[in-house]
Amino acid sequence: MLPALPSRGFYGIGGAILAGAISAGLYALAFADFPMARLLVILTPLPIFFICLGAGIIPGIITTLCAIAGVAMVNGAGFLEFLFVGAVPAFLFSILALRYRRDESGNLYWYPSGRLLTALTLYPCVFFVALTLANFGENKDTPYFAMQPEAIERVQQKLEEQTRQSLEAGALTAGMSEEDKWQVEANMAGTQAQMVELIKTVNRIAPGIAIASWCFQMLVYLFVAQKMLANQGWALRATPSWHDFDLPHWFLGLATLSGLMGYFANGMAAYIGINLFIALLMPYLLLGISTVHVWAGQRKSKLLWLIIFYLLLMFGWPMLLVTALGIAEQFADFRKRITTPSQTA
Repeated sequence: MLPALPSRGFYGIGGAILAGAISAGLYALAFADFPMARLLVILTPLPIFFICLGAGIIPGIITTLCAIAGVAMVNGAGFLEFLFVGAVPAFLFSILALRYRRDESGNLYWYPSGRLLTALTLYPCVFFVALTLANFGENKDTPYFAMQPEAIERVQQKLEEQTRQSLEAGALTAGMSEEDKWQVEANMAGTQAQMVELIKTVNRIAPGIAIASWCFQMLVYLFVAQKMLANQGWALRATPSWHDFDLPHWFLGLATLSGLMGYFANGMAAYIGINLFIALLMPYLLLGISTVHVWAGQRKSKLLWLIIFYLLLMFGWPMLLVTALGIAEQFADFRKRITTPSQTA
């Protein structure tokens, strides 16, 4: 059910139009000639989130249409990118977050945040699969989104050229014996081969990482907009807590199926499978983080524990452990156990 939500104060028609103009303006500034201008493009959905979550459906539609029209006028080439990556998902998921129902007693229940995250994750996955199937490389062996073999070969040739120039200059091998020079050449050749393999690996999983990053970015926008609006008393829905966050069990089956396809299949099927697997694990990483937050909330030094936790996440590999924790949470319900006082005989 979609609520009939009112426009109020600044969030009237004028505010909605202004927010749309700001969104389009941020997109236009992203192509200006000043340092880090391109980073502004990632902020373009934020005004849409603010209006939708703070004013409702009609102002949200106005903001979204104004933003789309503005981008079409200032940068027609980037219109489709902004439409499907920024404006449309920002509007759809904001409105989805405003869905609610009432039980027989009149109690209000907002759309579950876990289902919202599920929809948010599946949205880019569907686009990825559709575009990959429609635009797989001409020889049917190279994914459309991946770097073409010719490009990887050019990178390899460039690395070989740089290695050869360094050795010919003699700066790296000056004063060395022939045996030592041979060892340096062998080490540089090995490093070059490792770099090429790293490029190939990243090339293979780049879409999955991009999808997960986009989902996380949109969730941050949702959280920032909702939190700021709630602090001012302007939010139209209650802010969900870490305790409310659950994922449907079939979602894990979909992630498992994607992982198996990525491991056992070949060609396009393997490419789609491994990238879907990476993207579909992102919600479980957040579920693991949710579990840690609930656990830290029961400790006296909550802030200290969370600081340590996020510092560890910066190393990268602990994310695998937190993701595993999120998967286990689906079945063990650690958060409920943590927050429920133990019963003593």
